[in-house]
Amino acid sequence: MKAGRGKIMKFNRNLSAIVIATFLLTLISTGIATPALGKSSRIAIISDLTGSATVKSSGGSREYDAYIDMGLAQGDYITTDANSSVTFKIKDHEDEVTIGSNAVVSLTTLTDKGKGKKSKIKVLSGSVWSNVKKLSGGDDFEVETPTAVMAVRGTKVLTNVDSETGETYVAVAAGTVSAKTNSEDATEDEGKEILIAPSQQLSLDSRDEVTDLEDKVAIIDPEKLVSETPSEIIEAIIKDKADIDRENAEFIAAQKEKIANGDPTGIARDGAGSSLDTKDQSELDKVAKNLDNLIGNVAKTAIEEKKVDKEKIDKIIEELNKDITDPTKKLDLDKVLPMDKTAGVDPELQKKKDEELKKLEAAKKAADEVKKAAEDAAKLKLAEALKKLDAEKARIAKEKEDLGLNKPTPTPSPIPVPSPSSSPAPTTRQTVATPSFDIPAGTYTSPQSVHFTSATEGVTYYYTTDKTTPTTSSTPGAFVTIDKISTLKVIATKPGYNDSAVASRDYTIAVAAPSFDHGSGAVSSGTPVTITTVTAGAVIRYTTNNTKPTSTSTIFNSSSPIQITSDTTIRAIAFKANLADSSEITVAYTLSVLQTAEKPTFLPGEGTFTTTKTIELFSATQDATIYYTTDGSEPVINGSGVVSTDSITHAYTIPINVSVTTTIKAIAVKPGMLKSGTATGLFTINLPLPAVTVTPTINQFGSNNFDLVLTINNLIAANQVAGVEVHVVSPGNVNLTALQSGISSAFFGESSVKRFNNAVSREVIFAAVLPTMDPDANITGPYELVKLPFSIFASTENTTQYPLTIYIKVVNTDGTSYTFQNFNFGTDIIDTPATIPVTYFNPVILTEQ
Repeated sequence: MKAGRGKIMKFNRNLSAIVIATFLLTLISTGIATPALGKSSRIAIISDLTGSATVKSSGGSREYDAYIDMGLAQGDYITTDANSSVTFKIKDHEDEVTIGSNAVVSLTTLTDKGKGKKSKIKVLSGSVWSNVKKLSGGDDFEVETPTAVMAVRGTKVLTNVDSETGETYVAVAAGTVSAKTNSEDATEDEGKEILIAPSQQLSLDSRDEVTDLEDKVAIIDPEKLVSETPSEIIEAIIKDKADIDRENAEFIAAQKEKIANGDPTGIARDGAGSSLDTKDQSELDKVAKNLDNLIGNVAKTAIEEKKVDKEKIDKIIEELNKDITDPTKKLDLDKVLPMDKTAGVDPELQKKKDEELKKLEAAKKAADEVKKAAEDAAKLKLAEALKKLDAEKARIAKEKEDLGLNKPTPTPSPIPVPSPSSSPAPTTRQTVATPSFDIPAGTYTSPQSVHFTSATEGVTYYYTTDKTTPTTSSTPGAFVTIDKISTLKVIATKPGYNDSAVASRDYTIAVAAPSFDHGSGAVSSGTPVTITTVTAGAVIRYTTNNTKPTSTSTIFNSSSPIQITSDTTIRAIAFKANLADSSEITVAYTLSVLQTAEKPTFLPGEGTFTTTKTIELFSATQDATIYYTTDGSEPVINGSGVVSTDSITHAYTIPINVSVTTTIKAIAVKPGMLKSGTATGLFTINLPLPAVTVTPTINQFGSNNFDLVLTINNLIAANQVAGVEVHVVSPGNVNLTALQSGISSAFFGESSVKRFNNAVSREVIFAAVLPTMDPDANITGPYELVKLPFSIFASTENTTQYPLTIYIKVVNTDGTSYTFQNFNFGTDIIDTPATIPVTYFNPVILTEQ
């Protein structure tokens, strides 16, 4: 690490942090003045001992075996062995401290200054559970670590110190803990004091560079707590459940009263504030639920992780429940709800924390890359130097050979030499310093590039990752990427030196924890839940019966989200070969009782119309958004319950124009409500068809033969007209010999010669049959009907000129009809057929019947 980087939590900057956890107490006045006491030392008494431990007095070198009722004084050091624990009580205050196995703890201060009793313990390594009674007046209780100090007032707090990494982990079960850095060169922001509230944890890693300790505060993670805490401390935490519940009940009641009175609900003390948000009753209820389930989660996780003996914990719980009178507070591991990581968390603050953590990760990555580049450059430089050295050795050897200096020298006969009284001391070879690693042993969710360093310069490293001891035949290199569960062993060598001792670290690469697209909380019935992990190729297994998932649990299929139809707790773990299982993620869903948005209505309502219509949509639910389709399909809802607007489903913003028969389906949607039912409206549009016209054309052939061609105009639909009639009329007493017709099949009824005389009707009707038409066809332009050929012959009986009239009648489908006069033509009827002059008239509507 380079100096002067301006960040906190760096060992080479002599950084220490102060985490002050003050257990608040209302001083109960007894009305009796306590006489002032002079400054004097106080003592503590060992009240419980499991296994073995030693005590060394301040300034002394001798260690004594610890025993029950042994007195402890200021400056004493307590060291516990494996599978051992020590509990001591400060005699004049009944504060109780339990020290776990493999721990080193010092009683730094035990004094009474007259104005207040001062107690301070220093945890150099291991785990300590502090159960401090409520303090009075100027009393102080502090817990110090290599990187943090906690000043306590009536708190149940766990403190863990990792002897290898220097990480300090603090979990507050009851009370509050204030924290600030204690670095001399810390900035004002870095030295700002924060407050850790019940159900929160603080994790301070000496390798982290953070400008705000608040970024390291989160809701207690039972898995992290259990993984870093020995069994004897876990048991002590569980045994204190009743006291923890009582303190937390007072805390919840105080916050509830603030809400009821409209007072500020912020959690603060001595100028420090907490990020835990209890601004309303709903948020306070979530925090209270976390506090109620905290100890249960610790116990349940410890059993599942086989960190404690289940039978022993069951007995502790049985005894514990005997002293709990409130049945709702009794500990039942079958009814424990998972910790809600969103309880009391300000979304904006959490977003800020996430952004800051991303910056930290990016900074770490950049620093690693710079370090790697420097080491690679040094390695290259060393290789070049060795190459030059080898070349120089070869040159010298060649020169010696050229000078004959390499010829063997005859060995002379040994000459007896008297043995000296003493031999000179043999030359001692130095040993290469043991390598160290830039990344501590532990569990990681991504591959780690581990670099080696040694205090001895110019060394070569050889390593293995399969637990075997490395030799100079092993893989050389100054770093290695660990991408699976590995035991990394490294030696460093240097010509003229003894090889270093073997440095070893265990690395576990675990699958990244699963994530849910819906966090814990209230959801509507049928909500689909999807689980993912960023580790490629990992398999997610889950349970819905509140048991821990195993390698045989149900596999989550991304194409089949989990449907929430009742109150459900989902627990998920991701698995992958050669990687450790991911941490378990648990979410709890409760079905919310939601109102349903009102179904949309149409204006005008559905019906049959002869003109185009503009349809408006309304919902009685205020601020609801309406979505609709016009093809008769249902509006589409995607997996998250949000309407998916596409080419079929549309958000209603302006009235809908309907010009053809259309079925509209619509729903109303509003956040926090169930979507409405579907409203359906059928709007039938029957627009009047345009009037048709018939254009006749007379084609004359020779002197007597004609073709009558009928062309119908504006025929755009098959149902527009029912038929067309051709009327041939002789208005006078004309005796036409014949009206001869070679009538085509499109006409029917009359196919023989028609005569016009006084005895025969003056009118002959030919009905034209319209061709079969596709009702959906788009008919445009004029449509030509069949031709009607006929001939007119002169009568020998009467040579009077009479006109002949042909007109056409169009019959509509509704029974009405239009008559068009088409043309008249007259003739001089003579014995010899003559050309018939024809007079044409434009179609004119004569009558409408």
